Amino acid sequence: MVGLGRNIIGLPSQLSARFNLNRKFAVCLPSSIQSNGVIFIDGGPYTIRQSEPTSDDQYYIGVKSIKVNGIRIPLNPELLSINSGTGFGGTKLSTIVPYTTLESSIYNALTEAFVINSKSYNLTRAEPIEPFRFCFGTENIRWNRNGPVVGNVELELQSEMVKLRIFGSNLMVPVTDGVMCVGLLDGGLEQKTSIVIGGFQLEKNLLEFDLGTSMLGFSSSLLNKKTSCSGFSFNLVSIDSS
Repeated sequence: MVGLGRNIIGLPSQLSARFNLNRKFAVCLPSSIQSNGVIFIDGGPYTIRQSEPTSDDQYYIGVKSIKVNGIRIPLNPELLSINSGTGFGGTKLSTIVPYTTLESSIYNALTEAFVINSKSYNLTRAEPIEPFRFCFGTENIRWNRNGPVVGNVELELQSEMVKLRIFGSNLMVPVTDGVMCVGLLDGGLEQKTSIVIGGFQLEKNLLEFDLGTSMLGFSSSLLNKKTSCSGFSFNLVSIDSS
């Protein structure tokens, strides 16, 4: 287990202090224990274009709106920012929470939009399977490189040009033979952080955390780029020191 938090005892900060490295690291979580993930310290052989400010000692990002297949869903904007008095609200990333967990009104608006949109894909509702409320039979689900073909979810960040897209492979959880469920959970009305983006939604994404500038870079699903977390090429260079 490795601590990757922003505090001084986190591995990136310790390595930075010991070896004079940039306080920057990137992580790519695989979707299976049979596949390799990757962690880069001090940058790596990749390019990430999008970026988003983070804050606090955890990893918070500023979500401005949420869309399902390009259609913005109605939300209370006050829930998307952190209340300076109570500390409630906002959006953070967490590898501890297995599935994205949302404050109830956000969860209800998002899942309602998703279910309505699912009709255009001819999906058939199935009985809910805990902990999920919205499940579908797989008989009519088509597949492409992004996984199950369903409506994608877009988290609009600092502008409409900066979006964290969540495709079918990070939305639909295979639960039983013939049934997949929407991998989102209702955190209740008293959830302190309005949106906690969980591990399942972070899989197959390259995330770069620049602790020095408090910026997050992200790729969205690598499947959309025809690669995966195990697709990085590491070319070892032999140096003759004689």
